[in-house]
Amino acid sequence: MKLLLIYDGSILVRGLGKFSSRIDGAKCDLLPLVENLGLLETLKKWFTSAGSGPVSIHHVSRQVKHYYGIFGKGVGTWAVNISNLVVGGRSVKEWFVLRGQGVSSWWFGLFAERNPGKTDTFIQIAQINAIEDILKAQEYDECVIAVNGRSFRRSIISLLKL
Repeated sequence: MKLLLIYDGSILVRGLGKFSSRIDGAKCDLLPLVENLGLLETLKKWFTSAGSGPVSIHHVSRQVKHYYGIFGKGVGTWAVNISNLVVGGRSVKEWFVLRGQGVSSWWFGLFAERNPGKTDTFIQIAQINAIEDILKAQEYDECVIAVNGRSFRRSIISLLKL
């Protein structure tokens, strides 16, 4: 059996006990979405003590940085292009004009953010792309997802269904 654990800093190692019966002899791959060497070592020790086979680590930081770089460079152009789309006879940015202010609130929202690093959204999109690369390259019998944020978890689950 081959198991993949996708986790971030919110993982509770003690919560993995419910999976210990399925770990015996399994090849376990860890996919950290956080750079925390102490946590990584703790998880490796836990899997080994639970009787797993070899434990491997997917270092995805380079892939995440690559995808994040793509998004960071294109967000401004993307926001301008979307703002100019016409819906119901008006551009998107016109739909967001604040009455009496003469400015469109479109430019204050997430889609038009010039620094995508201000929110987790673009980082999570980059992480999803990196996870997808790994899932395309390898098959797993089981995947455990231990990440904070319901919509982020759902995005990962939807990748697993592909």
